[in-house]
Amino acid sequence: MGFESLSKQFAHIYFLKVLLREIKYFDDFITLIEGLTYAHLPALRKEVERYICSEINQIQADLDPSFAKKLLLVSEKYNLEILKMVIHGYLVDRIIGNSNPPKELVNITHELQQMAHEIRENENIENLVGTVVTDLQELTRRVRRVSLSHSPSQSSHSSSPLATPTNGSGSPSVPAPFDSPTSRFKRVSLA
Repeated sequence: MGFESLSKQFAHIYFLKVLLREIKYFDDFITLIEGLTYAHLPALRKEVERYICSEINQIQADLDPSFAKKLLLVSEKYNLEILKMVIHGYLVDRIIGNSNPPKELVNITHELQQMAHEIRENENIENLVGTVVTDLQELTRRVRRVSLSHSPSQSSHSSSPLATPTNGSGSPSVPAPFDSPTSRFKRVSLA
């Protein structure tokens, strides 16, 4: 077992058995991440990030959008890339699922600016929010483009019996569970 593996195991155990007991509020996580960043303890910092991500994945259906935006700012400020990716996915789904995505993005921008002023320190708030919003816009644009390019109504090719799965009787088979209209993942036609 190498030093890095041992360090990760120690960080995991220390976080769960010692540090997690002292954390009661969101601000406690921020203080802990700040301290671990300045003390140069990357294994513990990753363990905190991993824990937050697993908690978010468990409650994603009930996740408060305002809390998600606050987490996005924190992840940007402290360079927590995995947490940022998880929150981006959640917010992009909300933006795309909204009846007016551009308006939703503007609303998110205003909320992020307000939240950034609440958690500000000695840094340029406009740059922090600008970076977050630019990343959200780009990711939303990419996800929408991929979703549109794979939707059946946008396909320029006609489907043929050779490219469409059948149930043996010559008629198309029942769609898979992930082909629901609410799913972000759509079947890619090979026609």
